[in-house]
Parts: sequence; structure tokens; C-alpha cells
Amino acid sequence: MNAAAPDWLIGAWRRRSITWPDGARDTTTLVYWFQAGTVFADIRLPVGTAKARAEGFAGFITMNGDICTWHREIDINPPDLPDVGKLSRMTPAFILEEGVFQPYVEEWERMDDGAAGRLVLRRERALLVQVGRHVLRATVTAVDYWLAASPCVEHSTDASRVGTPVHFSCHGGAIVENGAHCWQVTETTVAHPLGLLTGETA
Repeated sequence: MNAAAPDWLIGAWRRRSITWPDGARDTTTLVYWFQAGTVFADIRLPVGTAKARAEGFAGFITMNGDICTWHREIDINPPDLPDVGKLSRMTPAFILEEGVFQPYVEEWERMDDGAAGRLVLRRERALLVQVGRHVLRATVTAVDYWLAASPCVEHSTDASRVGTPVHFSCHGGAIVENGAHCWQVTETTVAHPLGLLTGETA
């Protein structure tokens, strides 16, 4: 059993599609999955009549061969079954995920391999995962997405948060969000995490 993600899995991934056994296929739901060393975050926003519901979750993974289990520390809409999938690496930028407890096939395309830097922040009941310039922040009430160079919420499971600004500063070794929330750096591949988070070194 390996708790760390293999190098080929680390990155910012966007789902191309999901297909169910009855042949139904969804290509419109907006789905991002960001995978750091062990920590991940995920946001899923249905569009129109897509066969999906708004979801957002984050936590850590464990792997047993090609079987990945997503352990959800934060989940705004918990599933009925464990989140376990078989991952098949098709190309460096494309993987297939097949459900173990639920019959589905997901196609994932890597948007960013995190070579410019990765960052994981934690605070009470919250996680922030950044891969390259892409950022996902998960709390018990919502999951938000934005780009580091444009620190304003672009997508959220809570529509009222879209468009809200996000400002980070450094204080006493911690990263402070909007002057109130204090985050601790738990994983980083860069010397200056604040610069990565604000887009200054991404």
C-alpha cells in the first residue's frame, strides 16, 4: 500500500467525460481534480441537464497497485459508497478511471503537471491545493476554484462566492487569507509558497 501519488498522477486534471453502463455519457459537467503528493481536491459542477450533482471534496489518497482510494476529509455532498477507482495511464496527459464499487468510466486530461510548483495548505476543516497556477480551496461549506494570477473565485459549489476576491499575505510563518484565516504550509515544492499562491512566481 502506497500513500504517495506516483509522479504520473500528480497534476491538475480536468475530466473529459464520464460514461455509465447504460451508455449515458456526460461531457458537460465541469470537473477539476488536483493531485499533489498525497493530498487532493475535487470540484464538480453540473451544467444544464447533465446527469450529475454539484460536488466538492478533498483529502488524501492511498494506492494499491493501480487501485486508488480517495479518502474524503472534507465532503459537501458525501457519496453512499467508498470512492475507489482503477486508474489506467494511457498517455502522460490522459488517464482512464474505472469505478470499483460503482460502474462508470471517466476520462481525465492533465492541464498542468505542476512543474512550476505545487502547494498544500491546511487549516481547521479546510484544505487548499495548488498545482501550477490552478488553485482549489475546500471547506466544509464550499469548494472554490481560481487561477493564482487572477485571485478571484471563478467557480464554486456555492454560486454566491463566484467573483469574490482572494488575498493572501505572510505573517509569522503562516499564510493569511483575507486578513483572517491562517493557513499552515504542509506540502510545497517551491522556496516561496506565497509567491506561487499569488501568481508572482508561477
